Amino acid sequence: MDDRCRALLEAHVAFELRQWQGKALDKHVAAEVQHLWDWLSATPLEALIDAATVGELVRESVLAREPGPGLATGIGAVARHVLDDPLHADTRVAEVLDQSVFETGVALAADMKDARHALIRSVARSPIYAAVASEMLYHGIRDYLFSDRALLRRIPGVSSLLSAGAGAVSKRLPQLEAQVEKQVRAYLEANLSRTLAQSEAFLAEALTAERIRALGDQVWEALADRPLLAARVLTDDDVDALAEFGVLVWNQLRDTVYVDELVARVIDAVYAEHGPRPVTDLLGDLGVDAAGLTRDARRLIKPLVARARADGALEILLRRRLEPFYASAAASKALG
Repeated sequence: MDDRCRALLEAHVAFELRQWQGKALDKHVAAEVQHLWDWLSATPLEALIDAATVGELVRESVLAREPGPGLATGIGAVARHVLDDPLHADTRVAEVLDQSVFETGVALAADMKDARHALIRSVARSPIYAAVASEMLYHGIRDYLFSDRALLRRIPGVSSLLSAGAGAVSKRLPQLEAQVEKQVRAYLEANLSRTLAQSEAFLAEALTAERIRALGDQVWEALADRPLLAARVLTDDDVDALAEFGVLVWNQLRDTVYVDELVARVIDAVYAEHGPRPVTDLLGDLGVDAAGLTRDARRLIKPLVARARADGALEILLRRRLEPFYASAAASKALG
């Protein structure tokens, strides 16, 4: 590099460094953001980046990457700090959720009649619900029978046992309970389908929109003044186990054809709906405008640039970008 090129390089580096501080930096950021905004306002999303490229990026950057072993540990550590924060106990439900918002949610649930009935049908016909209902009915009937000797006498073999006196009953109680259980469970098994159908019909009829709203009022009255988290119910081991399980589930899901297809369909749907729209319109839907973007860019860039200037990293970057040109034959030729 000849002396003239070196002098120009030093002047150029000094000039660029001045552009990255104080008011010059503010003007520079504002101008660049506005230029970017003007360009994006005339650029549809589908012209900026196509759906296929987005799909590839999601697959390669998200689905194909297995989380490292430290992720679950990190999640667990953060979760423990959050759960232990006294802010939860010092904050009431009504301080973070306005009653009008809660009531709007209740009203939405009350008006979704078809969805409510589908949920009731799904729950009432599930094996878990059937098992729980059967067990509850059995214990209820069993306790009722043993509380009333007149009813017990109707069970085959029990009448003669009761006539033998309290001692005989105590001695034969295990056999008596086994006989009662056999008879009651046989009855329940024969009639469970009808009982569950009646339960489903009852729930569908009982959970009317009016009753859901009334229940919502009762829930709000009970919860509004309660702390968000009165006591921590998960141990540290529980938190760590849940974090590990979450990572395990994600690793299982991300490798399935279902998730891959679902991601592709979501991206296609987004592009079908929003692909022709200018990017700035989409940013506007998110509450982002040029002024806010400029403000946020300044807030993020200024401390980073100040640190890079103090460390000398900014000057190194500028020289790495500029020196090849000033050392080139083209620069010497331009200077004559």
